[in-house]
Amino acid sequence: MTWLDYQHLETRLSTMRCHRKQVFHRLQRKEWIAVVVCLAEVKWPKTVYFRLFKQYFADVRVL
Repeated sequence: MTWLDYQHLETRLSTMRCHRKQVFHRLQRKEWIAVVVCLAEVKWPKTVYFRLFKQYFADVRVL
């Protein structure tokens, strides 16, 4: 994951806080993997992972 990808992800994540649902629906599968990798590097709490995965599987069912 390059620095540019990380920057893009940072923007995406900060946007998510404002209107999470719309952004989540626009995230593509590879971006989800990038988010997980990014979170693993940042070492976010397990609850955050859980919430993300719950949202991910909900979105996959919608798509």
